[in-house]
Amino acid sequence: MRSFPAALLVALTAFAPPAAGQPQRPDAAVAAAQNFLAAVRRGDCNKAWSYFSAATQIYIEQKSQEMIRSAPYYADSFSPRNLYCKPTSVHRFHGYDPKSARLHAKDGANAVVALDRHEGAGFRLPGFFPTRTEIFPAELQLVQESGAWKIVLP
Repeated sequence: MRSFPAALLVALTAFAPPAAGQPQRPDAAVAAAQNFLAAVRRGDCNKAWSYFSAATQIYIEQKSQEMIRSAPYYADSFSPRNLYCKPTSVHRFHGYDPKSARLHAKDGANAVVALDRHEGAGFRLPGFFPTRTEIFPAELQLVQESGAWKIVLP
C-alpha cells in the first residue's frame, strides 16, 4: 500500500471542515459586525463609532447637527458618537442579535451580513416589558477601509 506524500496530506487537511466541537473562525466582516453590535449593547459608544466608515461618520455628524438644531436639549444624546449607540430615536441596532450574524454576500471590498432583529410584541399592559419577541431579518452593509471592515448606513 502506498502512502500519500506529506505535502498532499497537509493540503487536504487545510481544506477539511473543523472537527466536531472545534469552533469555526468567523469571517472578518461577520466578526466586525458582531464586535460593533457588542459595543452598542455595552453602551461603548466610542468603540461603536470606530466601526463606522468615514463616509458614514460624516453622514451621522450632519444628521446629528440637524437633530440638535431641532431639539437642543437632547444635545448629548444626539451627539454623533451617541446617536446610533444610545437609545435615541435612531437606535436601530439595539434589537440586532450579534450571535445570529452570518455572511450573506461578499464582493471584493463590500459585504452584507445578515442577522436577526428582535422586536418586542404582546404587551399585556402598555409601558411594561413585552411578553414575547418577534424575530425579523435584518442586514448590515460593510465596506473595507484601510484593511478593516466598517459599517455603512444606506
